[in-house]
Amino acid sequence: MPSEVQVEPSGVTLTADGEAVLDVMVEGRRVWSFHAMRDTERRGGERKVAWPAALRPFLTGPARVSLVDHQSGAVIFDDEVRLGPGHGRVRVADSRGEPLGLDKNGRLHRVFADVDDSTIDSLMGGLDDVLAVLDESGVPGFLAYGTLLGAV
Repeated sequence: MPSEVQVEPSGVTLTADGEAVLDVMVEGRRVWSFHAMRDTERRGGERKVAWPAALRPFLTGPARVSLVDHQSGAVIFDDEVRLGPGHGRVRVADSRGEPLGLDKNGRLHRVFADVDDSTIDSLMGGLDDVLAVLDESGVPGFLAYGTLLGAV
């Protein structure tokens, strides 16, 4: 499990001796996840990962940042940090104030955890419709990958 974590304006530096997926929380919301070994570069005895390009414009100012082991939920790091010269609290959100998080392709999207129940109900209704059409056509439907499974 990673230890000796530093969170800086350039990225995250940690000591890691094994693979772990880490969720990066900013102000209590997950904004990004990375693999401690696969997504980092070795620098001496440490590993470093830069902030993804899509997040950088938001990371100006003070913020509470946490790193949480995705599997166990163990908090690896939790502290107040300054991520740039801005004065207001860091907020990763769209122009309407809706919280955003990075997907596995490095694009910012609203995350299911922050979507209201009526939106989830609408998505699930649409999914039921698609599965019914597939079934009527003799094609067995199944859920695959995170986007659909996240809705469930």
